[in-house]
Amino acid sequence: MDDLRAEQEGTKKEGEVLTLIQSVSTRWNSCLDMLERFNTLSAIVAKILATRRNVPDMITSSKLSVIRDLIMLLTPFK
Repeated sequence: MDDLRAEQEGTKKEGEVLTLIQSVSTRWNSCLDMLERFNTLSAIVAKILATRRNVPDMITSSKLSVIRDLIMLLTPFK
């Protein structure tokens, strides 16, 4: 999380730095919130993962496309 914050500090004002959101099983829309935030921060997450060793690979562009499609599909129900 510190790397995520550091990457955003140059472009965001104080208090506008975003963090990733985790889904909560008792709230269906928390999954949508999680997907939206990951979509917003995906470029920064990819940059951070590229500079680290022994971390998972960034998800593929086709999976990011699926995330965007899910966001468009679920947003009207929020």
